[in-house]
Amino acid sequence: MSSHLATLGFSAKMPAYKLFSFKYLVLSVNHSNSHWTLIIVTTEPYGMLSVHFYDPLSGRPYKTETELVWTSKLLPFVRIWYSARWSDGDYPFPSEVRDHWIATPKQPDGSSCGIMCLAMAYSYLHGNQGFERDTVTKDVVQVMRLRLLWVILCGSVIHPISPEDEAAIEDTGKELISIFVKKSAKVW
Repeated sequence: MSSHLATLGFSAKMPAYKLFSFKYLVLSVNHSNSHWTLIIVTTEPYGMLSVHFYDPLSGRPYKTETELVWTSKLLPFVRIWYSARWSDGDYPFPSEVRDHWIATPKQPDGSSCGIMCLAMAYSYLHGNQGFERDTVTKDVVQVMRLRLLWVILCGSVIHPISPEDEAAIEDTGKELISIFVKKSAKVW
């Protein structure tokens, strides 16, 4: 899920699939453009839900804010989603959602919360919570950043541009240059 959902709100349009067709829902939460935390909702057998919270700093203000995003935004969205996709009332939304704070690892510096949250999400999505038991140093953070850069650079799918689109892009570029070079008052 997009991290913008925590601040902008969730769409009224529900996902096309049932909630329990997913194993995980992952929401990264940005706190005032200065820190990242993570909420992972796990669907379990027999209609059970668990929520896992992760704060690489384990700080009180972020813990409270992250729990507030869960209780006031994500949980209501999940309830509505469940109700919208489960039309018969035979299986109500789970009465209890177990919560769990992931205490470790903590970030070794003041700027690695984002990569730490990505690593924790990756760990959960790939079915091993070994990252929780790791000791993370500044060197480990550098390696994680390099691995992420490698994935972005080498794992991204690049789609070729059609000749028609390339010509349209070139025409648009020329038009923009002519407008800004002439310092024309007319923009449109």
